[in-house]
Amino acid sequence: MSNPNIYCRPIWSLETNVGTIREAFFVSQFSSYSIAVPDIGDFSIRFNGKRIVFEIGGPGKTLQQIKNEENAFVLKDGVESGYSQVIPLYLIGMMY
Repeated sequence: MSNPNIYCRPIWSLETNVGTIREAFFVSQFSSYSIAVPDIGDFSIRFNGKRIVFEIGGPGKTLQQIKNEENAFVLKDGVESGYSQVIPLYLIGMMY
């Protein structure tokens, strides 16, 4: 799961598996943290004693799924800048 490159082989359809590729990218960048799968959101990590929840999606992803969650962020693919609780997915590459 932590190597998004394996999903780019001809047997995989990029259109149908882009969500898997996004999530694999997240896991690859946060592999040094303890990653969990929460009830709400796609992944959570613990940082400085706090749980941080991440929902990962494309440009149409909204804050709806994490609206009642504290310390939660949407990581969006296909956007250039962030706002509020939205972070461009490519910026997670800076965690490496």
